[in-house]
Formats: sequence, C-alpha cells, structure tokens
Amino acid sequence: MKMTFKGLTRSVFPHEHIVYQQRSDSRTNLEPPLTWDGPLSAKGIILNVELTGNFNVSFEFEEEDLRNWLKLYTKEHPKKSVRLLAELSAEAVIKLNQQAASSVDGRHA
Repeated sequence: MKMTFKGLTRSVFPHEHIVYQQRSDSRTNLEPPLTWDGPLSAKGIILNVELTGNFNVSFEFEEEDLRNWLKLYTKEHPKKSVRLLAELSAEAVIKLNQQAASSVDGRHA
C-alpha cells in the first residue's frame, strides 16, 4: 500500500510513503503488503516521516493487500462476505456484458 500526504491548508508537494509489513515480533519486513490484523483493521510501518501540520491522506492498495483483506474478512464474517462477493460478482457480470455489447456495437458502426 502507498500513502500520499498532501497539505490541508498549503500543498507544496505530496509526500508518498510505502507502507511496509509489521510482523508480530515487532521486526519490520521491508516489503508490501501491509498486515491485516482483523477484518476491518490493518497495521504497517512507514519510514522516515518528517511531517508537521494537517494533511489529507490517500491510500493506494496493491491487489495483494485487497486479496489478503478479503481472505481475513471471509474467515471472520462468512455470511457478510458471501453477500458481498455475490453483489460484486453480479456487478462484474453486468460490466462484462456491457463491455461485450459495446464491443459488438463498435464493430457494426
């Protein structure tokens, strides 16, 4: 995961920081992805941060971050995850059908 901090009142340039794994033995593994310690919480380490003031922060997740989150969420909340996955599967099928339809329409135009 990557975190980007931009000044709230004054933005000179964004500060980008990669979030590294925090292992249970308090050592740092300097590789993404971050560590999910619950179905709705994660922890990690960012290095060499020297920021003061108020900041907007944006989060950019790697696919592996999201995959690890979904696995843990499924273990902790199986019923909720079945509903979530069904909803997302339906949305993906609709999107694929729309893309296929516009691809066919584009060829006939």
